[in-house]
Amino acid sequence: KRVVTQENPYEPFIHPDPSAHDLSRPLAELYEAFVRRRDATIGFLSGLSQRDWGRPLVHETIGPTRLRDQVQELVAHDNVHLEQIVGIREAMERRA
Repeated sequence: KRVVTQENPYEPFIHPDPSAHDLSRPLAELYEAFVRRRDATIGFLSGLSQRDWGRPLVHETIGPTRLRDQVQELVAHDNVHLEQIVGIREAMERRA
């Protein structure tokens, strides 16, 4: 959201924090939380103008980039996790 409201903002790299994950929560609850967050993100992105998609920012590890490139990184990141989930399910099915 800063990219849309600020001029060329600096965006830090978000380091994963394993201590922030509550592994005792049921999978269905985690999935619902993910869906809610992604729905909010998609809702925000859907309201952007074509010009907004090209807005610049400076990312801590990537350097100068644009909002559309960061969204593509988000999609790629989600796809990596989806591939991991598919792999885990396939391994579990082979064991069964």
